[in-house]
Amino acid sequence: MDKLSKNKSMLVGICLLVVLLSFALFANYVLHLPNNTFFILSRFLLWATLAIMILYSIKIEKQDFFLYKEKKYTFWKVIGIVSLLLVFLIIGNIGIYHLSTKIGLKTESISTSYFSTLLKNNILIYFCITITAGIVEELLLRGYLQTRLEKLLKSSLGGILCSSLIFAILHIGYGIFLQIIVPFWIGLVFAMFYYKFKNIKILIITHIVWDCFALLKYIM
Repeated sequence: MDKLSKNKSMLVGICLLVVLLSFALFANYVLHLPNNTFFILSRFLLWATLAIMILYSIKIEKQDFFLYKEKKYTFWKVIGIVSLLLVFLIIGNIGIYHLSTKIGLKTESISTSYFSTLLKNNILIYFCITITAGIVEELLLRGYLQTRLEKLLKSSLGGILCSSLIFAILHIGYGIFLQIIVPFWIGLVFAMFYYKFKNIKILIITHIVWDCFALLKYIM
């Protein structure tokens, strides 16, 4: 496949990914299913999206799903990097929430009641959310989307910023502007890490740990 055809196939792949993710996350605005029912459906759709994009990269793009060669790190270095990433996320979140309070932005979202109802005393759903988000979102948003954007835009910074913005917009369903800013920060940290260290497994671990702590209050 020549360069122009490959670029076209990657652009179509990016559009396909955004459409599939949007449907998986926002289809209930049309379907109006009970929360528990749509939750099960959305998890299935997210995993199906991952499978489709893996097949698309191999069969249509004629290239590996991962454009970065995965770097290996020692166990203790992985622990150190995960810890450092979590510190960056915590500091950023504290700063964003503090600033939001100062300027009067709404900090309570519809996700509070949603997760309270969905997760109350339900450890299975809790782990389903955190594991699915950690694996699927990192593979798709960083592993697939970011690297294709970098190629198409011919800019690492462009790929980092655009993939972070798309990651943020996909959280718009929470209903408040703050829940776009925070995911943008998280996406930015993860995207910059992936560009520099090129290890998706560390991001998956960090994302799962982060979500586990973020959602823990809803299951207590």
